[in-house]
Amino acid sequence: LQSVRQYRTWAAIAMTLQKHARRHICTRRLVAVDSVTVGAQKIYRGHKWRRRLFELHAKALLVQRFWYMVVAQRQVADMHSAAIRIQAYARMHGAKRNFQKQRDAARHIASAWLGYRTRCKVAAERHAARQILRVYRGHRCRSALHERINAARQIQCSWRRYLRARRRRQRC
Repeated sequence: LQSVRQYRTWAAIAMTLQKHARRHICTRRLVAVDSVTVGAQKIYRGHKWRRRLFELHAKALLVQRFWYMVVAQRQVADMHSAAIRIQAYARMHGAKRNFQKQRDAARHIASAWLGYRTRCKVAAERHAARQILRVYRGHRCRSALHERINAARQIQCSWRRYLRARRRRQRC
C-alpha cells in the first residue's frame, strides 16, 4: 500500500515536471533572442533542463520497474496461494476417497467375519443338536430294549413258572 502511494507520488511529480518542462521549452522557443549571450544561456538552460528531464525520466523508469516488480510479486503470491488451495483440496479429496475405500473394505471384512462366525456357531449348534439327538435316540432305543428284555424275562419267568407248575402236577 505504501509502495502504491510512493509510485503515485513519483508519477505525479514526474508528470508535473514533464508538463512544466514542455511548457518551459515551448515558451523558450517562442522568445526571440537578440544577443549571443541570451542564446548561449538559452542553449545552456536547454541542455540543463534536458539533462534534468533525462534524470527524472530515468527515476520515473525506476519507479515503474519497482511497481511492475511489486505487482508481479503479488500475482505470483496470489497464484502460489491458489495453487496451495487447489493442492489441499486435491489431497483432501484423495484422502476422503481413500478413507471411504478403507471403510468399505472394513465393512466387507466385518460382514464376512460375522457371516463366518455365524456359520461356525450354527454348525456347532447343529453338531450339538445332532449329538443330543444321537444320545437321546440311543437312550430311547436302549430303554425300549430294556423294556423288551424285561418283558421277555417276565414272559420267560412266567413260562418257567408255568412249566415248573406243570411238572409238579404231572409228578403228583
